[in-house]
Formats: sequence, structure tokens, C-alpha cells
Amino acid sequence: MSINLIDQEGGCRLIFDGCLTSEFARELEDRIIEALRRYTHFELDLSGVREVDQCGLHLLWILNTLGGDHVETVAPSAVVEQANRQLCPGGRAGHRRSSREMYPRAA
Repeated sequence: MSINLIDQEGGCRLIFDGCLTSEFARELEDRIIEALRRYTHFELDLSGVREVDQCGLHLLWILNTLGGDHVETVAPSAVVEQANRQLCPGGRAGHRRSSREMYPRAA
């Protein structure tokens, strides 16, 4: 699993590639925290995610919750959307256009 950070004016693009699973949770968490400390706007490219589990979905949810309206999924992943429907039925599931809709902030 890798997360590449690409600087953009006023923010960054996070490109996720590989497995977004508990096996890589510490590395993923560290990269996400690093990004949250350095940037205020985030574009998520999830198109390279080949596998995701509940831990990976949780880390994406944290990023979306903390980033709020400043997080946008620009390249979705069918794997992530399918896992979201299967692992979170009735919650954050469903085919959605943006990360705000896919991972709504807690009320």
C-alpha cells in the first residue's frame, strides 16, 4: 500500500494505491495524519485501491470527518464503494459522487 501526496495550490492530492487494509493501518494512519497537519484541502484518488477492509474504510471516514467540506473524491474506486455497501449496510453505503456523501460527518 502506498499513499502519494502531491502538492497542489492550497491543498494536496492523495493517491491511494494497493491494499487499504488493517495490515497497513499504521502506515496509512501516519500518512493521513501527516496530510491533515500540512494541508487544508484534499483530493482523494482511490482508483488504485485493489482491496479494502473495515479498517481502511474507517481511516477514510476519519479523513473525511476531520477534513469536512475540504475533502473531495476525484477518482472513486468500485472496490471501496462495494466494501462500503457490504461492511456498512444502512450507514454510509451506496453509490455516491463525493466523499462527503459517501462518508458523512457525524452529527
